[in-house]
Amino acid sequence: MKGLKTLKQIREEIESIDNQIIELIAKRTALAEELLRAKLREGTSIVDEEQRKKVLERVAREASKRGIDAASVTKVFEILITMNENKQKELAAMLGATGIEGGENEQQRRQ
Repeated sequence: MKGLKTLKQIREEIESIDNQIIELIAKRTALAEELLRAKLREGTSIVDEEQRKKVLERVAREASKRGIDAASVTKVFEILITMNENKQKELAAMLGATGIEGGENEQQRRQ
């Protein structure tokens, strides 16, 4: 049985993959400021249900192609999208952005 990985080796490989996933999440989240600025320029809401639907459909399709549970992958991406929206809302509040739907100032204005 030479050549089989030990449990420790497999766990180390998984840890390495986990670190790569975290790095990719950080990169995705870092785009929040660019995304917010583009939304401000184009007058688009922070929360974009149409875009959310497109992303979730796309990732479900990609997961299915790879034999991964699409429902679970969709849940992960729902979390990632929400994280990005929350970051955009935080940035909008820091920038004092007004009039952007879903931003803190827009929510306060509506109250």
